[in-house]
Amino acid sequence: DMSNLFAERDRIHVNVGGSLIVEGAPPSYEQLVSHVENRLELVPRFRQRIVKVPLGIENPVWADDPEFDVRRHARHLGVPRPGRLDQLRDLIGRIMSEPLDFQHPLWQLFLIDGLRGRHAYLSKTHHALVDGVAAAGGAPPESGVAHSEQNFALGRFAAPQAGQEVPNGE
Repeated sequence: DMSNLFAERDRIHVNVGGSLIVEGAPPSYEQLVSHVENRLELVPRFRQRIVKVPLGIENPVWADDPEFDVRRHARHLGVPRPGRLDQLRDLIGRIMSEPLDFQHPLWQLFLIDGLRGRHAYLSKTHHALVDGVAAAGGAPPESGVAHSEQNFALGRFAAPQAGQEVPNGE
């Protein structure tokens, strides 16, 4: 985790992003916020921020953010008319080019509307938060736990049962 923190400097942002376009009307912003709030206990690290150790004698540590507010992380945006995919790509590019605020948990989830009968989700997470074992909530890779911000936000966070195949695209 820490090597990804040390890689970040100036214009080099070590963020991981994922987007999903969904047919139909989007949920309300309040529904998104409620949905995310109800699932944060599944991934406690999403309420934590990086804290530097005094005098720098050790690596930074994860600590609960005393000012945590899910609305700082779950956001609602729209693309302008006519709502083309190139406009969505431009918006995603702008979002991904901005650094995350290290004073707060290192993730954002965007609900994006204005896409003519569709809406999109964009997750933006610092690599230190979702690297390796952390990406599976501490589960070893062989456990089959599939996790991404989309799965987290959509409530699909579960390990498959023994003998159950993991569907492609999850």
